[in-house]
Parts: sequence; C-alpha cells; structure tokens
Amino acid sequence: PQSLHTRYAQHQKMNTFQLEEVRQSEDSHRIDLSIRLGDEQHQLFFSSKDASLKFDLDALLTFTLPVCMVEQADWTPEGPINQVIWHNLPQIMDFFQAWKPHLYRPKLPNITPLVRPVNTQTGSGLFFTGGVDSFFTLYKHMDQITHLVYIHGLEMSLDNLPLRNQISQMLRKVGTELGKNVIEIETNIRKFSSNFA
Repeated sequence: PQSLHTRYAQHQKMNTFQLEEVRQSEDSHRIDLSIRLGDEQHQLFFSSKDASLKFDLDALLTFTLPVCMVEQADWTPEGPINQVIWHNLPQIMDFFQAWKPHLYRPKLPNITPLVRPVNTQTGSGLFFTGGVDSFFTLYKHMDQITHLVYIHGLEMSLDNLPLRNQISQMLRKVGTELGKNVIEIETNIRKFSSNFA
C-alpha cells in the first residue's frame, strides 16, 4: 500500500467530504448515513440494542476528520457543532500533524459553534474497553459514572464474532458487579476509515 506521503503528493485536486443522507430506524436504534468522499460514496451505520441513538454532527466530525486530513478533503456538512469541539479543532488537527506533518488541515466552512443547554438528566457515560486506563477512570469516578459504553467495530472487525462475544460477556460482568448500565454500539466506521490509513 502507498504511504500517506505518496498518496498526499499524488492528489491532483482537492476533495470534499459530503453528508448526503441520514436515515434513522423507527425505533431509533439504528442510524444509516450516506456520505461522499471525493467521487466515492460510502455507507456508514451505527446501531445499538441497548439505547436509542440520535444523529448529530459532533460524532460525524469526530470520526471523519482524520480521514479528511489524509485525503485532503474539506468537510462540508452544514449545521451546529458543540462549541467545545469547535473551539478545539485547531489543537485537534495540531495533534494529528504532530504525527504526520504533511496532513491537510480541512476547511469546515458550514459549521457554527453551538452552546448546548445544561443537561438536566442524571447519568454519565464512560467509553470502556476493559483495559487498564478504562478501569482506572472507572474507579476514579465510580460515583459519577452510570453507564459503560463500548463500540464494536471501532478497534476491531465486526466479523470477529468470538472476540466480540468475549468482550460483551466481560462488559456485562463488570456492569453487573459494579452496578453500571452497559451500552453496546456497533458501527462499520473502522472498515471505512481503514481504507485511508
């Protein structure tokens, strides 16, 4: 496979990242996205049996910004994003460029910062992998954390069913023993992004 530097040098024109369609299931447990990167269309999905899902641009930007930096693609979806993410975008891109200085800094012409209202609902989630860092954070904030969240398809292939079953069993055991709700999510975002790594 070509190196990032080689692919970067071979681009003849600037790409754009576009959000073409968002579809949500009637029970709100699945979201399907049609996106376009340059001339290629891709289908992404997020699903969960444990929680209702709601689409917002924050998550889409978080998952796709690194791909846009690799592919020299400006990010064109339109709408508001969390003001904290918006404010920190330069530092986020600095972080990736510290690894790969030649990466492109996408333009994001159609987003605006949004001050989100104070969430009056109780509960706090932790993205939990079962590793040392996850357990450290969990025990440090045991009283505040109410939900453990794991995303299948982010760190490993969705096709690895034996490993996924082991992880699910571990999550449920930890959740039961520590009194935490468990939310498992599935996505094919890794399969999409690995095409550009």
